[in-house]
Amino acid sequence: ARFARGHDALQAAAPAARLAAGHERLARGLRALARATRVHLREDTGRLAAAAARLDALSPLAVLARGYAIVRREDGGAVVREASEVGPGDALAIRVARGEIAATVRSARAPEPEKP
Repeated sequence: ARFARGHDALQAAAPAARLAAGHERLARGLRALARATRVHLREDTGRLAAAAARLDALSPLAVLARGYAIVRREDGGAVVREASEVGPGDALAIRVARGEIAATVRSARAPEPEKP
């Protein structure tokens, strides 16, 4: 019995057994690392897609695609924000989702002031 216990202890301490156990631990660690990498990659891909969608929604091109336009004066390119900034005969460049329109102002009307 004593001999058997000693033999078993030597077998457990043998380099081949320790090497096999280390190899199995390494294999388990590699599998866990691969799983964790896939999970993180899926999460990061989802976050990236959500950020891209938010960025696209804020894009001036997305605004133009919804039917809005950017109106600029042709003499300098300043963006026109109010009708009072242009007058009859002024040349304008109107940027839409798919192109640009050249226009000339015939008239411009500012909104009526709000009454208190």
